[in-house]
Amino acid sequence: IQSYVIGTSTDFADLDSAAPKARYLAAIKNFVFAGNTNDTTDGAVPNRVWWSAYDDPTDWPTIGSADAAEKQSDFQDLADGGWVQGILGGLGSADGAVFLENKIFRVTYIGPPAIFQFDEIEGARGTPAPGSIVRLGAFAFYLGEDDFYAFDGSNSIPIGDQRVAKTFFADLDQSYFSRISAAIDPINKLVFWSYPGSGSTDGTPNKLLIYNWSTKGWSTGEPGSHEIIGRTQSFGQTLESLDNISASIDALALSLDSRAWTGGRLILSAFDTSHQLNYFTGSNLEAVIDTGEFTGPNRQRVYFDGAAILVDGGTPTLTVLTRETPGGALTTSAATTAGDDGVAYNRVSSRYIRGRVTIPAGSSWTHAQGIEPIFVPDGSR
Repeated sequence: IQSYVIGTSTDFADLDSAAPKARYLAAIKNFVFAGNTNDTTDGAVPNRVWWSAYDDPTDWPTIGSADAAEKQSDFQDLADGGWVQGILGGLGSADGAVFLENKIFRVTYIGPPAIFQFDEIEGARGTPAPGSIVRLGAFAFYLGEDDFYAFDGSNSIPIGDQRVAKTFFADLDQSYFSRISAAIDPINKLVFWSYPGSGSTDGTPNKLLIYNWSTKGWSTGEPGSHEIIGRTQSFGQTLESLDNISASIDALALSLDSRAWTGGRLILSAFDTSHQLNYFTGSNLEAVIDTGEFTGPNRQRVYFDGAAILVDGGTPTLTVLTRETPGGALTTSAATTAGDDGVAYNRVSSRYIRGRVTIPAGSSWTHAQGIEPIFVPDGSR
């Protein structure tokens, strides 16, 4: 663990050798918590959390000494949950939470002599992916063994609802849980998880899974190979310094009101495989949206004439996917665009039908609501 005192230090400096090494750090109340520790006395203790002296993160007195008791510094070994995978402070009514592989503990400050109380909140659920834990105010999101969850300091609520977990785990290279990372986009109310999926090389992340906590909807993204995602502070630019980026304002990749130009603003970012910082502020990628499948009453064949595409920009196309039985192979039609009446005609007859809307890359749009199909029972036309 290292420290830097603003206004005094010139470089980060190691703490005293009495302080433990640790995989994870967090601030809880007036203490710094270290998790999954390694020290000169006990060596590696992956299920241990250890906290500093009260109101002094640089002071780690010898545990069990009068000095440690006076400064309220101690450690706690958490049983039967596997390795500590992350620590967060201030979740809901909890002072903090410790995520292990197979358990989650609620942390409550109770003062001397015990100092902190650790209550097992989740006795059979933790996370296999430390980087999947991401905080949003009083809530945290994380990946469990079977689903994605929202955690409020007391309860874990599944948010995948069987819609995404099976697909995600089938696509994930499960040799590289450690390469998963997560970030919050508060402006668009989105949680992003980056992971190595199909097509990944050596565990390098190449896919995004995205959750909108406002609409409860899910989507995916393929930004290409990258190392990690997160929120970073943007570097400020003046109008004069924009000359170093482009000789023409019209040629700038971002609009002048983008958060990327305002120094100190937290924006969604990623480091690419060349270790360079990138922002998710470029042109829109191609979007592909599939509707649910529909059929006629009592599985009657229907005649699908076309559909209005409810997208507020770009030139989207409609492709129709059909099959005769629930387990049958899908047949894909040619893509069509909407005519003057706003309807993309794509005439097919089948028992099971779904629509696929494709919005080309570079299109300017905000909302895609779905389609309004035009169909009748087959034979009544």
